[in-house]
Amino acid sequence: MPAFIRAKYESDNGDIHPIRLSPQVYDVVSGTEPDGIVTSTVHAKQSKNDREYGLRARFIRIARAVGAPPDTYNQYAILPILRLQDFEAQDMNVNNTISYKGVTWTIVSTTKESKK
Repeated sequence: MPAFIRAKYESDNGDIHPIRLSPQVYDVVSGTEPDGIVTSTVHAKQSKNDREYGLRARFIRIARAVGAPPDTYNQYAILPILRLQDFEAQDMNVNNTISYKGVTWTIVSTTKESKK
């Protein structure tokens, strides 16, 4: 299994950027890559701090409870959403559930893309 998969990300303005995703993340967003060819040389990033140049992809933050009471804790993950229409879809709302790594997670927040 490859360490990363090269995929396509459609920015809010319609440009298509390259993005690298882990196979586990790609499986969740598989089939939702934008149509067309890459039109930008700027890579979209799954995570980017404010000092880095580039495009941080829009994403959802998901969580699930792990462990048995009284020793439970929340585990979190971030999943980029490759197309704006999928991000705006009803099933990407906070408190909806999504299957990731064979387990049900709850969407706890959504974050729009960020350019710098």
